[in-house]
Order: sequence, then C-alpha cells, then structure tokens
Amino acid sequence: MTISTYSTRQKLEAAPNQSEALEEASKAAAAIMSFKRPNGPDVGYYVQVGRFLHTERQKFRSTKLFGQHLALVAPAIYEIDAYLRSDSKWLFMALEGIVDGDILEVLGVKDIRDFFSSHPSVIRRAYRKACKAGT
Repeated sequence: MTISTYSTRQKLEAAPNQSEALEEASKAAAAIMSFKRPNGPDVGYYVQVGRFLHTERQKFRSTKLFGQHLALVAPAIYEIDAYLRSDSKWLFMALEGIVDGDILEVLGVKDIRDFFSSHPSVIRRAYRKACKAGT
C-alpha cells in the first residue's frame, strides 16, 4: 500500500515484511523532514511513520533500548523530533481505533485529510480541545 492511497475508512494492512515497512517509513520520514512551511507534508506520511513506530515498539519493553534500536535501524525516523514521533504514533493508533477511536467524529470530518492541518500535533491538540469542550 502506498502512502497516496491511504484512507481512514480502510484499516491499514500489515506490511508484508519488516524491510519493506522500514523502507516506506524511512521515505515518509525523509518527506516529513524536507517540507517547510506553509505547505506541510501529507498526513499519510505521518501515519506511515506512526505505523512503523507502533509495530516496532511492540518488540521492546524498554524505551531506552527502543531508542537505541531506532537510531541504528531507522536513523531517518530517529532524526524526527521526539514529540512529532510520539504524535505520529498517536495519530496512527487513533485512526486505527486502538486509542481515541472517535477522532474523526470529534473533529467533525469524514476523513483525516479533510482536517485543516496535516500536522499530528495540531490534530492532537484540536482533538483534546474538542473533547474538553464536549464534556
């Protein structure tokens, strides 16, 4: 599955093998790092990085060991700021329904690409603000 065909209406398929997932995530990380304001990268790049981080994190109990592994295996992803990696992982998990499964409903969009920003930190902030306003 390529990044351009990502749809929140369909669950993301598991990558056929780890090297392919690493390659796709590294390309997405490079695309994220190359974009400058005002036009940011597509939200699919962030979701791809989040997907890789989520699946790789399952293999480690220690965050220290995971960080070392990430630096060795995926230096392009490791270069992304920690908060952005964390928010990318959250965005992937939210879209998959692992956490905060009502994200699209709360934000009032049918597809995450319809949201005014593609930046996962902005999306997460808006989600928290909308949840707080709703309760």
